Amino acid sequence: MKRFVHILIEPRAYLTALYLLIAFPLGLTYFALLVTGAVTGAVLSAVLVGILILVGAYLATLVTTYLPARSASRVAPAEALRYE
Repeated sequence: MKRFVHILIEPRAYLTALYLLIAFPLGLTYFALLVTGAVTGAVLSAVLVGILILVGAYLATLVTTYLPARSASRVAPAEALRYE
């Protein structure tokens, strides 16, 4: 019982919840950007403008996911698993 009550006073639990609340809409935005760019590029590829849109959507997705991946790569695996 003490273990369950302890989570209410643990500051890291609130930071994790805040991260999840921020990360979910951000992930949906990344997904929508990729899907919209891929569909628009595929439809317009006959006009050759679509290929530019496909490449642009791909590059935009790479750029927007670079920062979270870079910050996650700096965390040691043992440190990340310690708070699971």
